[in-house]
Formats: sequence, C-alpha cells, structure tokens
Amino acid sequence: MYPAPIKPSLARSLPWIVLSISLLATFMLWKNEQRNALQGLQNKFDFLGQDISHRIEQRMLAYQQVLRGGQGLHRASKTVTRDEFHAYVESLQIEKNFPGIQSIGYVVWIPAAEKARHIAEVRREGFPDYNIHPAGERDAYMVVKYVEPFSGRNLRAFGYDHLPDPLRRAVIEQARDTGESALTEKIKLVQETDQRIQAGVIMALPIYKNGAVLDTIAQRQANFIGLVGSAFRMDDLMEGILGAGSVDVDIEIYGGTQISNEALMYDADGHRTSSAKPPHARFEATRQINILGRTWTLMTRSMPGFDAQFDARSSALVVYAGIGASILLAWLTWLLVHGQAVARLAAQQIGVSKRRLDAILDSAGEGIITMDERGVIETFNPAAERIF
Repeated sequence: MYPAPIKPSLARSLPWIVLSISLLATFMLWKNEQRNALQGLQNKFDFLGQDISHRIEQRMLAYQQVLRGGQGLHRASKTVTRDEFHAYVESLQIEKNFPGIQSIGYVVWIPAAEKARHIAEVRREGFPDYNIHPAGERDAYMVVKYVEPFSGRNLRAFGYDHLPDPLRRAVIEQARDTGESALTEKIKLVQETDQRIQAGVIMALPIYKNGAVLDTIAQRQANFIGLVGSAFRMDDLMEGILGAGSVDVDIEIYGGTQISNEALMYDADGHRTSSAKPPHARFEATRQINILGRTWTLMTRSMPGFDAQFDARSSALVVYAGIGASILLAWLTWLLVHGQAVARLAAQQIGVSKRRLDAILDSAGEGIITMDERGVIETFNPAAERIF
C-alpha cells in the first residue's frame, strides 16, 4: 500500500515551501543571536561607564583627604612654615600616589591693612621680587603663600590673589561658611600658559584659628584665616584617574547638567566640539556624578575599537548552518516527493503490463500453465482449461 497520492501542484511546491520555512527559521535564529551578542556588548559598555564614574568619585574623595592632611598640619602647629608645608607635600609623593594633582597650595586671608606686612615677610624668606598679583588695591586678599611642587608652571600661582575672580571667590566663601570642602566650576587655572591649555578646577578646604568655636556661620567667618587647596588640570586629572586615553570609549565631562561646548571640561579623544565627533556611535550613555556637591555630567560613547568587539562570527555561523540545513531539508523533501511519484508510476506500469499479459493469455490457443518452484500451479489460461 502506498500513501494517498500528493497533488502534482503540491508536490512541485512542497520543496520550496520547506526551503522557505527553513530559511525563515534561520533568519529568526540569526536575529536572536545578534540581539544576544549586542546585549552582551551593551552590558559591557554600561559596566564600563559605571566603573569610570566610580573611579572618578573615589579618586576625588582621596584627593579631599590630601587636603584634610594639610588642614591637620595647621591644627598641629601655631604657624605652618614654608619648609613644613614643603615637607608635608613631599611626603605625599603626589606624582606617584596622587597622579592628576597639579598643585597643593596654602592660601592665606590678608586684610588690606596687612598687605604690606605680608609682602615684606615673604620677601625676607628669600623672594625679593615677590608681590601680590593681579595688582591693585582691594579690601582683602586671598593669596597663595605656599604652592607645591614649587617649580614649573606652579610658580605662576605664587602670590596669586583669588578674590577678584567671581568663581574663585564663590568657592572660597562656600568653604569658609560651611567648613567643608568645596569645588569650583570650570575655570582657567593661573598655571596655564599659552600652550596645551586645559580646563581646570580647584578644590578648597577652609582653615580657621586654632581652638576657635565654629558652630555658626558668623563664627566661621570671624575665625577664617585661609585654606588649603588643590588645583587640577582636567586632562592631567583624568589621565591620572583613568590612565592613558582609550581607543575603545570616548569620555566627555561637562561642568553642571548642560551638555555644551562651553561646559566641556574634558574630552578623551581630543575633539573639543560636537561637530568634530565621529558621525555614529553604537552605544552612548549620559550619567551625572556628584563631586563635593558639584554636579558633573559624564558622557560615554563607544568608539570603533569598542564596536569592533561585536562578535558577528556566531551569528554568521547560524546563517551558514541554517542555509545549509534548509537546502538539505528541501533536497530531501524533493527526493521523497520524487521517489513517491516514481514508485506510483512503476506500479501503474506494472498494472498495465499485467493486464496486457492477461489479455494475451486469454486469447492464446495454446494451453499455458505457470507453476512455482514447488510445482504448485499458480495460473492457467482458458485454452489450458479446455485441454485439461
């Protein structure tokens, strides 16, 4: 018995139907494999962004502890001398242990009446040309008395008065009134020259008269004598925190919550304007981090080196295997359908031949008898029946 015959039109279409369904299944498996691979890379990108945020926050807290050490140095003595401050900063080995700090300064509050005495005192220490800058008569001055390392571009900060600059004045007053560390907005450091200019920030921690009561803002203002601060050039700071620039992820840091060229403080790939950015990034994320009450916006973009980690090999393997399996399945279907058709045709031909043979036997005048190998008669024609 053979199965019910398949309609010729269906028999011709069945291999193509099988091929189409198999290719559709292959396409769906390929898309799923791509989604899985892309999600894995997305997770890696998200983790990288979180790690960068965490490292920045933790390092800035570590730099704050450096300032607390300077504050403690003052509390431990009546007057901090230049040599004592130098010894303290030198013991920190900031270039090795705290990369990214441009300088650590000891900044003193000088009323206008004390200006001449201050200048004379510093000149007696071996700096005959010392003067407060920028020049001008003011009600008070907030002057960098000590700065370490005392070399290179840091010499430009020696004797610098912070009060004329509104951004610097604001962070000094914030630190003075709160008694806590404060951070400036994006500024240009006095250490900058006309080469390789970088955005900068200053971290400040107030210093008060030893033994003073500091319970209220008024008490803190009355007993404020200066601060210890750190200056940071943002490119150097981020290189100290994150290491050398990565080809995998572009990192941008903006002061505040707005993303604009004016607020941009750091850009890992050196493209300082958005128009210079690569036209496409597979991944992009923006997150805000809090540094001493100051909001920084961190933007990360995947670069071609990171996007290249998208492993298309596994999805390509699915495609190749799926196409091969689809063709094989369609071919087997064609063989099955074709084999069934051949078998039916052979059966039909056998039936026709038997009917023809029967007709010949029936019309023959001779008696014809067939027997099996045991001698048992199987058939005989009408002539044989008449004869016997």
